[in-house]
Amino acid sequence: MAVHGLRNTWLVFRREYLERVLSLSFALTTLLMPSFLLGTVLLPAVLSSSEASHVRSLVIVSPDKAFGESVRGRLWLESNGLYVARVETDASASERALLNRELRAGRINAYVVLDRDAVERGDIAYFTGSRSDFIGSGLVRDAVAYAIRRERLIRRGVPAAEADSMLATVKFRTVNVASSDGASGDMLGGMLAEFGLVFLLFITLLSYGVMVMRSVMEEKGSRIVEVLLCSLTSNELMAGKIIGTGAVGLTQAAVWAVMMVAVTPWLASALHVGTIHLAASWFVYFAVFYTLGFLLYAAMFAAVGAAFESMEDAQQWNLVIISPLIAATVLMGPGLGAPDGPLVVAASMVPFCSPLVMYTRIVSGNPPPWQIGLSIALLAATIWLALRLCGRIYRVGILMYGKRVRIGEIAKWLRYS
Repeated sequence: MAVHGLRNTWLVFRREYLERVLSLSFALTTLLMPSFLLGTVLLPAVLSSSEASHVRSLVIVSPDKAFGESVRGRLWLESNGLYVARVETDASASERALLNRELRAGRINAYVVLDRDAVERGDIAYFTGSRSDFIGSGLVRDAVAYAIRRERLIRRGVPAAEADSMLATVKFRTVNVASSDGASGDMLGGMLAEFGLVFLLFITLLSYGVMVMRSVMEEKGSRIVEVLLCSLTSNELMAGKIIGTGAVGLTQAAVWAVMMVAVTPWLASALHVGTIHLAASWFVYFAVFYTLGFLLYAAMFAAVGAAFESMEDAQQWNLVIISPLIAATVLMGPGLGAPDGPLVVAASMVPFCSPLVMYTRIVSGNPPPWQIGLSIALLAATIWLALRLCGRIYRVGILMYGKRVRIGEIAKWLRYS
């Protein structure tokens, strides 16, 4: 009987898996979803990079030519040569009027006035033809601040070369010594990779869980389930459906993971974030938490699909089911920033949140192995209980027609052996 039951489950699994994997919608979703996500991330970055690659012309008005040259040199260095400035020593009103005309005509992009009184007061006027020239104003502010500090050091008797050495830009990089594989890389790039994987886990858990519910409701509505139950039990049908649909989601996630690894170097170059590191353990834990999380949520979605006939009634329960996932996504930000925070640690032990929250902690930090093991154990125990309870709802509800099911009646189904 056990072998016969496994064979029945295998047949349902194979049908669910092949029917979905070989469909056109699966191929389109697998290809278009990464394209859409890359487009939303890369297109603004590419447009911004293209806009920032244009050389901008700026005038530095400074009666002290040496001071103006100091600002000009620093601005050129800070902007990697994208801001080319010329120094004008005439700070008269007529010269400013001429610069305003050049600014309005588009011959220059901005100018800054650095007369002695303005420098001493620390009240610098920056004139631009754009209301959103935040990058330019920030670069000029930093360049002027550098020149003021340099001049003050020189006034106190510090040689110019020594002042330049004291004010030299410090290169700063972040190395995660807590990483299990000792990898280091750009922090922003790492956060992009971590967020991408956690977002992928959330999308697959939610979309394929709902797919199980819709599949159950379609079979129930068309009465196909009555024919199927003549040859196999409700548990075999439910198990094959859940495992088959889950395998489809895992297959799609695997394809997306391969695509992510392939485009990572190009993505890092396009976004100018240095190195984006993807640890092999992240993908292993992804498979573990996806499988466990899907079993938990798919069992509940299958029970809801079996208990109700109309999509309107089922959707009311959908929000109840996915509310822990929504709460887990709210904790993604704190989880990436402070993976060892008390709230995040507690949420990573709650089975309905742990697939997302614990995985977030793993990719953004280095939680103790005992916490990972405890989270998986609690999740596995909850899955066992959920499958037993949801299996009872599925067994009775799948054959219930023409009756609006209420919570009290579902509670009675749970007591059936």
